[in-house]
Amino acid sequence: MRQIGLLIATLTLATLAPLWAQEGKDEKAAPGAVVQAQPQPQPARGDVLAPANLATRLNLTEEQRARIDGLWKQYNDRSEQIRRDTSLTAEQRIVRLRQAREEYVRLIRTVLNEEQLKKFEALLEEQSPALGSLADMRLSPEQMEKIREIVQRYNKIRQQITQDASLTPDQRARRLQEVNEQMMQEIRNALPKNLQERWDKARQRDQQQQQQGEKKEEKKENPPQNP
Repeated sequence: MRQIGLLIATLTLATLAPLWAQEGKDEKAAPGAVVQAQPQPQPARGDVLAPANLATRLNLTEEQRARIDGLWKQYNDRSEQIRRDTSLTAEQRIVRLRQAREEYVRLIRTVLNEEQLKKFEALLEEQSPALGSLADMRLSPEQMEKIREIVQRYNKIRQQITQDASLTPDQRARRLQEVNEQMMQEIRNALPKNLQERWDKARQRDQQQQQQGEKKEEKKENPPQNP
């Protein structure tokens, strides 16, 4: 199931990275042994991988937060270099940004303990699955901009749901799933018809992989009984 997290939308990254970088500067950890977890609100905008969000969701120590702040800065600096590189085509830029993100994810894992790793993988899996397949499609600038707008709009909706203290965990999970499905359908509708079939196949593959992962997890939790 870890693969799903690595397919997080690079298009979102390209659009919102400047905001994430600012967020990282504005929300430093307060003095103390541990950065407090809930009920602190999630960042009002930004990436699930932003240090402020990870500190809240994973209950990072000060040392962990400092290390991830450093990784975040390196990641954003690298992403900015890629975005400014005029020698790259749009497709090359997307691939490079995705690679930078995957490297950041890999390095985050080295900072976390076992319990935090489980929570981190769950965070990655909250992201929309098939978005990674967009990197392999030859989209026009207009189409890419349309998809960016869709993703940004739904990111705000997801953030509102995450911050809604009136929802139970189950209600929140259902609402997030519903919103993700709505976003996926809007993205599909924004694609030309010749790419909609590829999008459907990519989503189907991701769903199959997720189901396989869930079955593996179920077997781990419920091992067969010896007669």
